[in-house]
Amino acid sequence: MRSHEERLAAVRRRIAEEKRKKLLRRDRIMTACSAAACLALIAGLSALMPGMVRDMAAGGRPAFEMAASMFGGSEAIGYIVIGLISFLLGICVTLLGFCIRRFRREGEAEDDTGDDR
Repeated sequence: MRSHEERLAAVRRRIAEEKRKKLLRRDRIMTACSAAACLALIAGLSALMPGMVRDMAAGGRPAFEMAASMFGGSEAIGYIVIGLISFLLGICVTLLGFCIRRFRREGEAEDDTGDDR
């Protein structure tokens, strides 16, 4: 039989665990929504980019308009590919930053405990 204090501690642990799960779920949803919004923004701007570049470069260098076409058959596809590659690069740099931060925290925690694993 558990004592009253042990039951209260178990209830508090369960409440804390449920709160943590709820926050984790909310963070995952926010991350997914943010990624979807970024991809939609990249695709939308990429579709508009050839027209904006054409207006900007009117009378300028003729090859400037086709700069993004090296990544695809048309200007719009090229800008979409460039945008997606940039987005993926941003994700990789962010993940690298998180991994470095976690590695440093684990190193500091290891130094605090005195373990030399």
